[in-house]
Amino acid sequence: MIEVAEGAMSTTSNEAHELLEKLEKGQSFMTTSCCPSYIELVEKHIPGMKPYVSTTGSPMYYTARIAKEKHPDAKIVFVGPCVAKRKEVRRDKAVDYILTFEEVGSILDGLDIQLEQTQAFLHIAYFRPRSTRFRTSRRCNGSCQSIPERRSGKDKRDPSVGYQ
Repeated sequence: MIEVAEGAMSTTSNEAHELLEKLEKGQSFMTTSCCPSYIELVEKHIPGMKPYVSTTGSPMYYTARIAKEKHPDAKIVFVGPCVAKRKEVRRDKAVDYILTFEEVGSILDGLDIQLEQTQAFLHIAYFRPRSTRFRTSRRCNGSCQSIPERRSGKDKRDPSVGYQ
């Protein structure tokens, strides 16, 4: 199991680099969203905004690649809160399946598994990403908060970019 916050480290780094590159080329802004619904909205209803949308992959995109690198034969299952991620999974060959939290809850209910009565089987540190600062990627300005490191040259851009 790999927490998606690990993939968010790559997303945040790459988005910061992408934004700096666009600003250097004279573009006045860049929108960023890891939501496939937002990307589809722009493509269908606001096509003039498309050049301003980040092409960096989502945390799911990068996390799937981390998982495949560590476990090449594994089936990758993304578990998250939003049904819209199904659209992204269809585009991403690295992710095999997707379940929402609600679906996982239904499976546990259907199998009569009550988590309150189970013994812990994994050490809690296993679920912690290397750095908690990347949890800001879901908050407003998460990518922008990481730009100072990118400008200083301490962080290098990941060569793999986006899923769009």
